[in-house]
Amino acid sequence: MKNIKILTLLIVFAAFYQTDLLAQSITDKDENILKTLNYQDSIIYKKVNGEELKMIIFMPKNKKYKKTPFMVFTHGGGWAYGDRYVILKDLFFKPLQFLLDSGIACASIEYRLNRGGNKVVDAVTDCKDAVKFLVKNADKFDLDVSKIGVWGGSAGGHLSLMTGLAYDRYFKGETQLAKIHPTFKCIVSYFPQTTFTDTDVLHATNYLNAKKLEEMMGSDQTTAKLLSPVNYIKKGNPPILLIHGTNDTTLSYLNSTYFLSKAKEAGSDVTLLTVKNAGHGLNGRDISPSIDEVSKQVSDFMAYHLLNR
Repeated sequence: MKNIKILTLLIVFAAFYQTDLLAQSITDKDENILKTLNYQDSIIYKKVNGEELKMIIFMPKNKKYKKTPFMVFTHGGGWAYGDRYVILKDLFFKPLQFLLDSGIACASIEYRLNRGGNKVVDAVTDCKDAVKFLVKNADKFDLDVSKIGVWGGSAGGHLSLMTGLAYDRYFKGETQLAKIHPTFKCIVSYFPQTTFTDTDVLHATNYLNAKKLEEMMGSDQTTAKLLSPVNYIKKGNPPILLIHGTNDTTLSYLNSTYFLSKAKEAGSDVTLLTVKNAGHGLNGRDISPSIDEVSKQVSDFMAYHLLNR
């Protein structure tokens, strides 16, 4: 029975690893977009085993606040692909534009990808360290450490939840950042995986070699629990907005409805924006609400919690 549960867990990871639609590298279009923005690129926030982990910080062109509120973006790509430029893709770029127009900065971060022995635990640790780095260097980047949010999609949606909810003591990173414990005003998570232990939720139709998946995470059920955002739900968590399509066959819509139900039981502030007829990445015909409408709701949620609370 234990082996069956482990195999089920590994199959679900294939959905991230094989088909994440958000995992693309920078294009000429992205470079043209960057020319229109105020940003600092290739900021190294951490070095691990000779690997430099970088972020790009987008700043408002017009400063509106003494210190600048900011969001941190965690990209998708099944933990194995993707980079900091994913934020320039259509699904996330409109909220980014809104943030900047509202006087809010945004840092898009990279993390150790699942290659060369890196695990998902390492990705979570890096995301947490990236936020801690920004807090430590807040004066340098003109950031308001009392107004921080985190957002991302797919694997990045999972990482946004883990970054904002999971306990730092389980993900020990850079020693010089260990005493920094950021607090978050909000979390936005697009079509995430929210549990790796509940068999009713572990639903996917994309498969990959089980041995390779085990290399991603290992077969320890304790690790599965550790990496399940649903296990960190409690009253007093920052407000969370989930966005999920009803036709998602990569990461089932059940991920978000399950998370929402557990949040209601705990009295935690979680909102689910359901996108009818949408698959993973909110792809599909006749989806409702539209991408533009989703972007507006996401933007309004982030601005409200960063600026008005």
